[in-house]
Amino acid sequence: MATKKESKKPIVPQKETAPDIEKEFTLIFAALKSELSNKKFEHRIKKALKILTHGLGKKKETKPKPVKAAKTVVKKKKVAAKKKASKK
Repeated sequence: MATKKESKKPIVPQKETAPDIEKEFTLIFAALKSELSNKKFEHRIKKALKILTHGLGKKKETKPKPVKAAKTVVKKKKVAAKKKASKK
């Protein structure tokens, strides 16, 4: 039997996840709501939501790495030094 490869999880767009996250924020920060006015509280929730969901639903673009040209190494030839015979 042939086995099928499991497909990757689909990318969820920001517009679909934003309302759920906003509801969670309002529940978590209920104590903050009593300290701030309603308008300021909603504004801060929207800012946090925007920062958190930035980049959701976007595919990461991978740039191919540039191929560097291989350096040609030129080795210098060693010149054998001729020893002079010393006269005794």
